[in-house]
Amino acid sequence: MQLRGVIVEFYSVDTLSEAKVRLLSDVDTMQLTRKLPYIPHQRSGAARLELEADDLLSVFMFLDDMKVID
Repeated sequence: MQLRGVIVEFYSVDTLSEAKVRLLSDVDTMQLTRKLPYIPHQRSGAARLELEADDLLSVFMFLDDMKVID
């Protein structure tokens, strides 16, 4: 199973949403050379859980590409 699948199976949509908002807030305080691509703070719809997981993974991939996380 891939990481996205594990996240979706283990966490609730509310937990992922709260984590994403916190992560986006923390990233905003970082002095990065590039801006984070647009990621909406709120999602809705039937696929909300999957979209929230995708958003979180996108932020982490961006931070990894910027080499600001180990």
